[in-house]
Parts: sequence; C-alpha cells; structure tokens
Amino acid sequence: MAGAARDVVATGRTVDEAVASGAGQLGIRPEDADIEVLEEGAKGWLGLGAQRARVRVARPSKGSAASRFIQQLATILGMEVDVDVQSPESEGEPWQVAVATEDAGRWIGHRGQTLEALRVLCDAAATRSSGSRDRLVLDVGGYRERREQMLRSMAILAAQRAIRLGREIVLEPMSPADRRVVHLAVQEVAGAESQSRGEEPGRRVVVRPLPTAEV
Repeated sequence: MAGAARDVVATGRTVDEAVASGAGQLGIRPEDADIEVLEEGAKGWLGLGAQRARVRVARPSKGSAASRFIQQLATILGMEVDVDVQSPESEGEPWQVAVATEDAGRWIGHRGQTLEALRVLCDAAATRSSGSRDRLVLDVGGYRERREQMLRSMAILAAQRAIRLGREIVLEPMSPADRRVVHLAVQEVAGAESQSRGEEPGRRVVVRPLPTAEV
C-alpha cells in the first residue's frame, strides 16, 4: 500500500455519514478509523441554514489496528484481554503487541501454532487498516519471549556443535518466525552459518560450519 493516503477530511449531513464517507475514501471500515470531529453540523430551520458535518478520518497506526483486531476477536470469543502495544524504536524494527489473558493456552496452542496463525491474521488485518507493512510481533502471556530465549540458546548450541563436529546440524521443522530467530542467533557465532531447507510445514533450519572454520 505504498503511497496510500493517511487521512482525509470528509463531510456529510451527519458526523456518522461524514465518517463513513472518509473511511470509504481510505478503503477502511469506519470502526477502524481514528476520528477528529471538525464541525458537528446543524440541520437548520425549515431547511435553511443547514451546515454539513466535517471530520478528519485517519488510518490507525499498525499497532493500534492490531490492538483493535485482538480486542474485537476477544469480544467475539467471550474472552477478556489486556493489550499492550509498543511502537518500533527505530526503522525496520517491529511493532510489539503483548496480550495478557487468563485463557493464554487457547491463544497459544500446541507449540505456538495457534499464536502464529493468529499473528498472521492480525498482521493482515492491521496492514489493511493502517496501510503499513511494518513487521508485527504478537505475544500472549509472555510465550513468544520465552520461546525466543529457548530458540536462541538452541541455535547457539547447534552452531557450536556444528563447528566442533565439522558437519551440518539439522533442526526440527519451525515456523517462519521461529526460523528468523534461529538465523539471527547463528549469525552471532563466528564460524557458523545457517539456511532453511524444505517446504512448509516441514521447512527446517540447517546449521553448518563455514568452509574456513577450524574444526
């Protein structure tokens, strides 16, 4: 959505009509928009002196759109959640969306499969509403943070083992998000490299010593 408008000023007979018009111009749903009412509008008397409502309709940020998606999903499921959003600290960094709920297990699923599917849906919805293609990291109950720590440790140990043995170490199939964590961790080990092989859902990370690494 490169070049997509961030906001528009729209008018209508009522505020709701003006909001709907502005959201339509942006290609988003009225309930997803950030609204600033510039003029309430007035009906006038006997059709005389009527004034149209005037509003500024803006696309939400990627994080705000993601939070709304999670809140709406929780409402549909009859669940209570708290959503905390942290914006990127620098260009290229992802939005961090952390969800706290007593039903964390239902959101996470087996080995985080439900969480990863939810992240994909949330990212798609937030991209459509915000027009931003910034990356988005979704965590529930601190699961993603704990798993990233585990994956980093596993990747570093695999890299060290590959160098010591002088051969490839093939890891278990992982999601794209998990593979990214592993690749970044392997880059921190001098003398080792990694690549992904295979097709989804069985795509794996292979860790191996660099040709110049001493064994």
